[in-house]
Amino acid sequence: MRHTATPDTLTITITEAERAELRELRDEKPETFGSDSTMAEFLEPLTANSELSWLPEGATGDLTSAPMLGILGEEMAEPVPAESRGYGLMEIGRWDSKRQFSAIVERWTWMNYAVQSLLDALLNDGEAVLVASN
Repeated sequence: MRHTATPDTLTITITEAERAELRELRDEKPETFGSDSTMAEFLEPLTANSELSWLPEGATGDLTSAPMLGILGEEMAEPVPAESRGYGLMEIGRWDSKRQFSAIVERWTWMNYAVQSLLDALLNDGEAVLVASN
């Protein structure tokens, strides 16, 4: 599994072996194949081994429930100056009695989520293209 990011798109590409793994997942548990938890689990090698992170709904102010991946900036303690907020903030913890945040510096969404799951696109096409909403 690999990815290519530009300011406008994030393209996730999988190998034939990974497509076979997706076919097996779909055939064994078709009722959960399109779920967010299955998607997150399948894409864990990508999010665990790159700068990409899942972003929670509403973190960027975009009005969508689409799956969203992004790149986070440096950790900052509150209060976070407005000019350091990027596309939004993600709370990442609490240290020394202060809430800690990371700015969302890039983000891409799977806007076809209402008609096709991201996993279906990967299975059918070998790739999925997420888009920025700049």
